[in-house]
Amino acid sequence: MNIRYSTVRRGDKVYRYAQLVESYRREADGKPTVRLVASLASLSDLAVENLKIALAASRAGIALEDPTTKP
Repeated sequence: MNIRYSTVRRGDKVYRYAQLVESYRREADGKPTVRLVASLASLSDLAVENLKIALAASRAGIALEDPTTKP
């Protein structure tokens, strides 16, 4: 899974939305493509950056600790 940004232009305004996507191969022809898992538009930039770090750690098999849960 990856974080992807989608950019939409409406008039003079530009909107940028974060999306969680997953890579897969289509059954019909075997071509690689992505499927949208979740729209993360309501998350802050910091939260999206934290998700990127967590996804990278997960791919590497590294466990992350939440510093707020330490005694």
